[in-house]
Amino acid sequence: MLLELAEDGAFTLIISTDIRSEIKAVLLRKFAWQVAWVDIALEPLLALALPVVPNCRIDACRDEADNRILECAVEGQADVIVTNDKDLLSLSPFQNVQIPRVREFLELLPPS
Repeated sequence: MLLELAEDGAFTLIISTDIRSEIKAVLLRKFAWQVAWVDIALEPLLALALPVVPNCRIDACRDEADNRILECAVEGQADVIVTNDKDLLSLSPFQNVQIPRVREFLELLPPS
């Protein structure tokens, strides 16, 4: 649903190389997907998301992958990080970036 809303222009997605690598690693490790499946699944996301190259290093979370998300958001001047990750949610707001749950973010969007 979120990807469809981004395709419709409701918001802009941003992604960094680190985030792309983390998504791929999680799908391979946690869900035992084949590499070809992961590449196919990521195609729509990568085609839509604007690439961001973070120049800052953030060490606000115990989970290093979460720090890479914060870096991408700060460097990409994001308004929100949409997540259900408890560690990230506990930081909201982080440097003027709001961090809502998916449900809360959807409620913020104007009706289509």
